[in-house]
Amino acid sequence: MPAGRCEHCGLYRQYLHRDHIVPKWAGGRDVPSNWQNLCANCHEDKTWQEQKSPAYRKFMAKAVKRGRRRKTLLGWIAWKLFRI
Repeated sequence: MPAGRCEHCGLYRQYLHRDHIVPKWAGGRDVPSNWQNLCANCHEDKTWQEQKSPAYRKFMAKAVKRGRRRKTLLGWIAWKLFRI
C-alpha cells in the first residue's frame, strides 16, 4: 500500500498493510468496507491478539483435522491406484 496514516495509531508511514477488520477466518469478507490500512507494528499487534483468541484456536484445530483427513484419504487412494 502507498504511504499514509495508520488508522490505528495515526502515525504517518511510508508503507501500510491492508488489514481485514473482521478476519477472513472469522467470516469477514474481502471487500473495501472490511479493510483498514495499518502500519506494520499495528498490523502485527492485531494479528497476535487475534491468534491468542479461543475462536482462532478452535478454527485452526478444525482446519488441522480436515487437512489430516484429506491427506490420509489421498494417501490411501494413491496407494490403492499406484501402489506407492
